[in-house]
Amino acid sequence: MRILAILLGLLGSLPLLANDSGLPVGRTGGFGEGSCSGAGCHSAQPLSLGEVGVRIDVGPYVPGSTQEVRVLLENPAAQRWGFQLTARRADDNSLPAGTFEAVNGFVAVRCPDGTFAPCAPGEPQYVGQTSLGADLGGGGGAGQQAFFFNWIAPSEDVGEVIFAASGLAANGDQGTASDASATTMVSSLFAPTNSPSIGGVAGAAAPQRDPRRLAPKQLASLFGSNLNAPGVAVEVGVADFDVRGNVPDELSRMSVVFRFPGVANERPGRILFVNETQVNFETPEFPPGAETAEVQAVINREEGNSEIRSAAVTASLTSLAPGLFTFGGGGRPWPFGEGPAAAVNGVTGQIIAPTEAAFPGAVQARAGDVILVFGTGFGATTPDFGPGELANLDPNDLPLINAAVTVELDGVALPSGNVLYAGAAPNLLGMEQFNIRLPDNLAPGRYALIIRADNTATQAEVFIEVGP
Repeated sequence: MRILAILLGLLGSLPLLANDSGLPVGRTGGFGEGSCSGAGCHSAQPLSLGEVGVRIDVGPYVPGSTQEVRVLLENPAAQRWGFQLTARRADDNSLPAGTFEAVNGFVAVRCPDGTFAPCAPGEPQYVGQTSLGADLGGGGGAGQQAFFFNWIAPSEDVGEVIFAASGLAANGDQGTASDASATTMVSSLFAPTNSPSIGGVAGAAAPQRDPRRLAPKQLASLFGSNLNAPGVAVEVGVADFDVRGNVPDELSRMSVVFRFPGVANERPGRILFVNETQVNFETPEFPPGAETAEVQAVINREEGNSEIRSAAVTASLTSLAPGLFTFGGGGRPWPFGEGPAAAVNGVTGQIIAPTEAAFPGAVQARAGDVILVFGTGFGATTPDFGPGELANLDPNDLPLINAAVTVELDGVALPSGNVLYAGAAPNLLGMEQFNIRLPDNLAPGRYALIIRADNTATQAEVFIEVGP
C-alpha cells in the first residue's frame, strides 16, 4: 500500500481511472470490510448523482440447493453500474456460507486475492460486475440495473447466513469522482425451520370486514410469518417490473398463488409489498363461477428444491368486494379500514383529513369541493387491464367501472351528476378512483360515506369531514 501511495503521488494531475472489472475485492461494507467509497475507489456521498439504492434478493436456503440471487441497483442519473457481494455465517463471520456461480458474462466470482474462482476450501468468495456488466444500461437513462447469479447453499444447516453488498452508480466518465455508493445486508434462514405461514387473507382496504371475500384483480393483504428475511421490508420499484413493464408476480423471493377447483394451473398475484408478516398484492383473474380458492405463500417459486411453500388457506371469492381506503391505523385514532376516507382535493391536491389525523398541511373538505377518494374490489372496467398492468388513462376511452356506482352521504344518494368519475386509478395497481363533487348546500359535519357497486356496499365505518 505504501508503494501504491507513492506511485499515486507521482502521477500528480493525471486523471484517476476507476476499475470497472470489480477489483479490488473485500469492498462489500460488511464483516469489517470497507466499501468502495471508503477505500479510495470512488468519492463518498453526497454526490452529484444523488443516493443509490441497493437491494439483495435471496430467499431461505435448503442445504445444497442452487438458488438465483439478484442484486438490484437504482439511481436516476447513473450511466454505469457496479457491485460486490459476499456471504458469511452469522455465528462466525470469518466463515464463508456456500459458493457462487456466474451465469452470464456480466458478473464474475473471485477469491480474496482477486483471482477467479474456484477458491481454496474455506476461503470466502466475492461476486462483482465484469467490465461488460459495468456498461449495462449505459446511456439509456433507465435509472436501474439488476445483476443475476447463483448461490449454492451450504450442504447442511449452518444457521443464519448474512449477505453483504456494496452497490455503485457511476456517471460514466471513467473516473472516481461524482459517483454514488451504498451498502446493504440481508439474512437467509434455514428453510425447513423457517417456512412461510399464512394467518389469513383479506381485502387491503377493509381487512377487518366480515365476511372476508376477495374479488378479481383487487388489492389484498396476506398476513403470516416468515414471509421475508428478518427486518426486511420491500416495496415494488421500477427495477422489479417484468419484461412487459407490469408489476411482478414475485418480489423479494415471495409469490402468492391461487389454486381453483377444477383448474390445472395455479395463478399468481402481483406483489406490491412484502415484509416478515405481510404481503400486499393484486389478486389474479378468477375462472368464471369460482367461489373458493386455495391460497399459498411461496418463496423461490419454480426454483426446484429451493422452493418453499406455506400450508394453504381457503379464500372465499366473489365478483365484487368493494372497499374504501382510509386514514385509519398507523397510530391514528381509528383502526385500519375505518375513519376518514383517504381523500385529496381534486383541484389543489391537498390531503383532506380531520385534525386528529395529524397530517401536515391537511385541509377539510368544503361544500362544493371536488374530492378524490380511492378504493379497490369494484370489479372490472371497460377497457380492462391485464394482471399487473397499471391503468394509463386515455381521455377518449376512460376505464369506467362496469358495475352501477352510487355514492351516499349519511345514507342519501348523491345525484349521478355529482359523481364525475368512477373508474381505474391512473398508475395505481388494482385501485379505483372516484371524483365526487360535494353538494353546494352541504352543512359542516361528518358524513358517513358509502359507495355501492351494483348493490354491494363498501364498509360502513368510513366518513368525510366537511368544514365551514
